[in-house]
Amino acid sequence: MNWFWWAIIAVFAITGQILLFRRLQKSYSIPQYLFLVWMLSGLIMGLFTVPGNFASYTGRSLLILAFTGAAAWLGQIFVNMSLKRQSNAGFVDSLANTRLVVAYFISMALFDSPLEPLKVAAMGLVAVGVVITSIQDPKQAQPAQRGWIPLALASGVMFALFSTGNRLVSETGLGTLVAIPAWMVVTGGLNGVLLVREPEPLKIDQDVWVIALAIGLTILGNIALVSSYNSAPNLAYTFAVQGSRMVILYVAVIAMGQDTINLRRFGGVVTILVGVILLS
Repeated sequence: MNWFWWAIIAVFAITGQILLFRRLQKSYSIPQYLFLVWMLSGLIMGLFTVPGNFASYTGRSLLILAFTGAAAWLGQIFVNMSLKRQSNAGFVDSLANTRLVVAYFISMALFDSPLEPLKVAAMGLVAVGVVITSIQDPKQAQPAQRGWIPLALASGVMFALFSTGNRLVSETGLGTLVAIPAWMVVTGGLNGVLLVREPEPLKIDQDVWVIALAIGLTILGNIALVSSYNSAPNLAYTFAVQGSRMVILYVAVIAMGQDTINLRRFGGVVTILVGVILLS
């Protein structure tokens, strides 16, 4: 399977994960459910893929995996901090698209990725479409607080470094299914550190089936995502395809009766789809 279809599988799995995370927000704090899902995903996946492969880990690969897990964690933290200061998620996501630029040039510098003008234009279409689709009505948005812009930019850089870490690990010869559980545990552990600030101890007594389903989609989504990173001509192409998550989320919101068809957003959806088709 080529990088594009791995990216498409990741789109559907991670979209489902996002929707389940929203459900978990009703029962758990953000650090609690992120700790549960990431840590348990890493441990469960590791039980099946790591035994018998311990010798595959080297000092260099473990160092890169620690870096990769930390980058994923920081990306999540920066996004959440930015969204607390800027209620307009479209603005945050548009600045987080720095991940496309950073990943594109990292790929050219480290992985000898070729310059492909058509695909650069396609990534631009996806980025514009995401902004058009996700941006809120200014009348509904709350005033922004200072500091959200550098946080949004930093999140994009962290996610670009996350993709880079996965690609570098693959070049050490470590298998994808052996590498993923390690950085998942790092990400989960760092979320666990934040639990010391929680007023109540963590109790897994609500929405257990949602947690289980979120774990399954997290494992599937990240296997597909990392497989796409490791085989794409350029890391940025995978990021661009991930922009089509906005299409699925928009359709889901309409289907649930939480929004109506809006010409501006529909235009954004079409723009995203055109960009994704050009990337294929």
